[in-house]
Amino acid sequence: MRIETGRKKETTAKGPVSFTGWLARDKNTAAPLSIYEYKPLRCEMNDGRKFWKEQPFTKSIRIPEFFFPEITWKDEPVKVSISIEKI
Repeated sequence: MRIETGRKKETTAKGPVSFTGWLARDKNTAAPLSIYEYKPLRCEMNDGRKFWKEQPFTKSIRIPEFFFPEITWKDEPVKVSISIEKI
């Protein structure tokens, strides 16, 4: 069964659950690698912070920063899917 992040869908499936979203890496924030429900926009603040912002704002999922080292701040967000299975 497929669900999308941030949406209020429930499943009683016993197999894996997948969600799709947009993976992007911030330049210099506490959560450098995240998955967003909607394609985020690049934001550069006057104080030097550089991050991705989603419109409308929804919750994002933090990903360990050592995952996907090939994705940098300069890259556009990448469409991804994550599967979770109870073991």
